[in-house]
Amino acid sequence: MSNANYHIIGLMSGTSGDGLDVAYCHFEKSDLWQFEILEAITIPFPDQLGEQLQKAHLLNALDLHYLDVAFGRWMGQEVKKFCSKKQISPIAICSHGHTVFHQPQKGLSLQIGNGWALHQASEMKVINDFRMLDVQLGGQGAPLVPIGDQLLFPHLDFCINLGGISNISMQWEGKRIAFDCSPFNLLLNPIAEKLGSPYDRDGQWAREGLVDAELLEKLNQVPFYQKKGAKSLGREDMDEVFSLSSYQVRLMKKIN
Repeated sequence: MSNANYHIIGLMSGTSGDGLDVAYCHFEKSDLWQFEILEAITIPFPDQLGEQLQKAHLLNALDLHYLDVAFGRWMGQEVKKFCSKKQISPIAICSHGHTVFHQPQKGLSLQIGNGWALHQASEMKVINDFRMLDVQLGGQGAPLVPIGDQLLFPHLDFCINLGGISNISMQWEGKRIAFDCSPFNLLLNPIAEKLGSPYDRDGQWAREGLVDAELLEKLNQVPFYQKKGAKSLGREDMDEVFSLSSYQVRLMKKIN
């Protein structure tokens, strides 16, 4: 393979809803892939937009399409301002979008943040819609970047991502395998908000906690943990399986 040298902006709006992550990265390929994060910032969502994204799975079809376009346009405007401020010219924007529905068993994974609206507002090339091809081929569409983990971090035994949902990728019997492990910030952030912060910075509160054996036993009985092989979680699972009434209320009572 010939040498490659790219400057790209990556955009991510995670399921935990903290804001838009913008990373300006340099990738280089000779014998191995190498990368450097040159600039990175998290842009908080405007209050109204943030609230709409958190409730996107409850919107009717027309309002969801409006939000898809509005969110894509907003991301494009923010990237254009970011590039102007930093005086940078990436070859493309790679945008994951904001996951609304994730049901790979039904052939569905929906991320909003319209690519054409993003392209028009930023005046840059856009690469998006990362999950659906894998889903249509029978995959889970998640975790998103196990091949990226393999190419960029070949010296590591495992790559663990702790976001709204935690996931892992690794080499196993000559193949790259990956799967979601458990809910993470999607369940923990509301508890941190109860304590007066959007999230548990550096895990300070978590370090002070003690294991609740009864709660841990109940969590370990969740059917998701009994599944073998490729598996993934979506926001729907937070509402249906890891419900607020079953788990978070118990934790919040202990906090109070």
